[in-house]
Amino acid sequence: MARGTAGGPEDQNIPGQNNDPGLQPERTRQAWDRTLLVIMLDAVFFLRIGLINSNIFTCLAGGLLLLLTLGIVLTRHFSPAYGKNGLKIISPHILSAVSLTVIIACALTCISIVVADIRVFAR
Repeated sequence: MARGTAGGPEDQNIPGQNNDPGLQPERTRQAWDRTLLVIMLDAVFFLRIGLINSNIFTCLAGGLLLLLTLGIVLTRHFSPAYGKNGLKIISPHILSAVSLTVIIACALTCISIVVADIRVFAR
């Protein structure tokens, strides 16, 4: 093969050579984030259906999904192997404000679900 063409020895991974992974780690991290979001939404739907139908097994499935999601999130957060080179936040105060807003919105959503379920069961 001619020098510099695809598939030549220059294109092979040589130990000790500096390889640029490109955006692959970021894409993988985003794929996991989407997967965790879907699992968490499924858990909330399972809990909601279980509460409406008074089905303990559906509630248990939702609880197990929430525990699974929490376990994966904590593992990713505290693992030294998980890269911390994601989105750069200009100010930690912005991150705190957004996080607090999301927590309040989630709490209000949970409260509204419980209140709606109490009203359904009270009939």
